Amino acid sequence: MNIKLVLSALRIFIAFSVVLFTFSCNQSNLTNKDLKDISIIKAKIEIHQSLETQNKNYARVELYDSNNHEIRNDTVKIFINGSKLDYTIKNELYYTKDYFYLGQNANPINNKYRLEIELPNGKRFFLAEINALKPVKGQDVLHPKKGNLDNDFLFSWKNMGDVNQLIVEKSIRTKDPKEPNITTYNSDLDTAKINGSGSFIIPKSGKDEQVSILNFIANQTGTVHPRLLKDSKITITGELEIRLENSL
Repeated sequence: MNIKLVLSALRIFIAFSVVLFTFSCNQSNLTNKDLKDISIIKAKIEIHQSLETQNKNYARVELYDSNNHEIRNDTVKIFINGSKLDYTIKNELYYTKDYFYLGQNANPINNKYRLEIELPNGKRFFLAEINALKPVKGQDVLHPKKGNLDNDFLFSWKNMGDVNQLIVEKSIRTKDPKEPNITTYNSDLDTAKINGSGSFIIPKSGKDEQVSILNFIANQTGTVHPRLLKDSKITITGELEIRLENSL
């Protein structure tokens, strides 16, 4: 018998066993009988919304117990503005699975997203609420069409609603003096806190560096049911991405 093959198979078996053990240990032991009240649940809710179209969005909800183990129970139902989210099981790497609730393109009601939870006993509770992000228009960002940095790059914006962060991505071209025929390209990010109107200057740097993307981001938090477990939260994120012509 080939000892190397045996040892290799043993390592694979041990690794597989560890993965399965970790996977099973992350599952909550709460049963339908236990799930009578939301006070034993922690909810993590993320909503991603287009900044140009409010009803272009998706919501993801994950539920945990007091030990931070996933509650995997398809008899628990989640609703956003009255529409039921899909209970989703997603295959991940190494035979693991991800369990969550997913909903897409919910229409805000009174500019809000309101979530409710229905437990196996049929009781329905308010879960969380958050304001929809204010819609913005790409044409309210004034910028050069090309990202050249032969001169200072100046751009400005207005009417950006809830936008509170700017990420500027630059493309950088470099050549190795020892290998002049080889060119490499890298990215560099500049991040700044901003508000709904303002301007920004990127200093001149030369022909081997250009601005490639202007990313305007809005992040907000909302309110959750006060009886949910500590660290329950709801957040909403949106972004407006502007890609510039690049000649690198």
